[in-house]
Amino acid sequence: MLHFAFTWRTIVVPRIVQRSESQAFGFKRNRFSIRKGLQYYESCGMWRCASMLSLLIVDDFEVEREEAMEIIEEAGLPLRIFGKATNGKEALRMLESQQPDIILVDVEMPLMNGIEMAKIVRQKYPAIKMIFFSFYNKFEYVKKAIDLSSHGYVLKPIVPAELVEVLNRTINLLNSEIQKRTEQEKLKAMLSKSMPALVEKFSAELFSKQFKDEKALWETVDFFKIDLKRAIYMVCVLEVDDYKNLAADKSMEDKQLLSLYILQTVENHLATQASVLTTRLDESHYGVLFSYDSAMGPSKLLEQTEDLLSTLIEGLHSQGISCSAGLSDISDQILSVSDLCEQGLFALKFKFHLGKQEIIHIRDVETKKSASAKNDWKLPELQKELKFLIHSGNSQEIDRFVERFLEHSGTDTRADQIKSIFYGIVTCLQFMLMEENEEFENIVELNRPIWEKWTLFETVEEMKAWLKQCLIEIAAYLDHKKQNKNTRLIHEIQVYVKQNLREELSLKSIASAFFYSPNYINSLFKREMRTTISEYIIQQKIDMAKEMLANPQFKIYEISESIGYVNEVHFRSKFKELTGYSPKEFRERI
Repeated sequence: MLHFAFTWRTIVVPRIVQRSESQAFGFKRNRFSIRKGLQYYESCGMWRCASMLSLLIVDDFEVEREEAMEIIEEAGLPLRIFGKATNGKEALRMLESQQPDIILVDVEMPLMNGIEMAKIVRQKYPAIKMIFFSFYNKFEYVKKAIDLSSHGYVLKPIVPAELVEVLNRTINLLNSEIQKRTEQEKLKAMLSKSMPALVEKFSAELFSKQFKDEKALWETVDFFKIDLKRAIYMVCVLEVDDYKNLAADKSMEDKQLLSLYILQTVENHLATQASVLTTRLDESHYGVLFSYDSAMGPSKLLEQTEDLLSTLIEGLHSQGISCSAGLSDISDQILSVSDLCEQGLFALKFKFHLGKQEIIHIRDVETKKSASAKNDWKLPELQKELKFLIHSGNSQEIDRFVERFLEHSGTDTRADQIKSIFYGIVTCLQFMLMEENEEFENIVELNRPIWEKWTLFETVEEMKAWLKQCLIEIAAYLDHKKQNKNTRLIHEIQVYVKQNLREELSLKSIASAFFYSPNYINSLFKREMRTTISEYIIQQKIDMAKEMLANPQFKIYEISESIGYVNEVHFRSKFKELTGYSPKEFRERI
């Protein structure tokens, strides 16, 4: 007889075999073989049902319906019989109130056959899985079943193993879909729970120039349902005055609570009166993006923004939090938010001159000129020239730059005006180094905070000399980084230390020997070696002491002196601290 298997879209068409009369009509006489025939599926772990699914049986012959139910019950399939129907119309009426997971339907039935019923089910209830069973083995029926996305076609009289195989595949498919839906729902719940954090992340990215695609930006705004108008933008950077003093005695938890309180206060105060987006730039700075309708004129827009900020600053002050605000220019480009933020930060640098709790507009800062100082520089030009100097400039070009910016600082120029220019240059340097993942303080040697250092300058020449040295050190550092000479320098330092262990080595003396600042050379060494130069010197001395202790000819005090320890007690203490043994104990263990 004909034997074939046909599989497509999880359609399973069992082998067509000749069935004897006893197979067709004496099902119960062969029942002893059902369990054995099904052990294959059990041993393969094919039943992975996580919950009971429901099955509707549609057949005009009661004996066929009962036979299918007995096979399912005997096989222990995780199926609940949803109901039984004698034709397609009756089944469709049942589906109007409730739907099963699977329908096992005969092809040929009165009133409405299985193919006609399946077409309607497919349209109205696409989630239901359809399995056909019939005495007809013509390919046209198989093809129709495939066209209707059937999940199986079983021939009558039913071979239990064939029906169980088709049902099992369908059960596993349903469970897989249920699991995917469950996981999807969990992910959606996680997304909903994480929404505030994701909005904050988006805000931080917007303020830090990480968005390049405006279309993607607005898609994100729409997804998060952020109240942001597509018209005119202005950025305010809010700075907490005297933050170090304010947070000096606070725990980390209290600092975080303070930050959350400020953010919440800003949002609650401004969001009810304007379209704003806020973010925390760092521990003492907060960014606020204002978006306005284009119909509002620039002067009206600025006036409204300043009124809102004045009320906000007063409100925070009443709660013991003093703040100042740096206000950017106006832009109609949403991708310029990071540039507007830089303007706000730059404007805040002039708080030194204007005082605390003030609203400082970038236009006021850029148009301030000294009566005698004729410097006419803009932020973009300054940044461009500084970037060239620290990446490609030489000492002569650095000299000319500093002299040009401070050349008109005569006796008639106020000190604060000179410091304003100075302040702007150093601030730009800090921003540029941040873009290089570097910090100003790690490159330029400072024995005190930079702002405090400025107050100690008594002459313009001192300021010029210091600024020139800063630029030279930064340029040298970046050039050294670019040329990847770190390894060679570290090796030379190691050799120098080993050759001079008997001397009184120090960070300062080594830095002087290599013509680098102590701060820079120690930072470089620590980054490459994961230890400071001082720690490395001590370890080398101890290693040398270990070698000498192996020779009983050397007295302990001689070893101490030979590696540069004038005080033997100090040597013994340091040796035990690093090895866990005193020099005597270590010698005895050798």
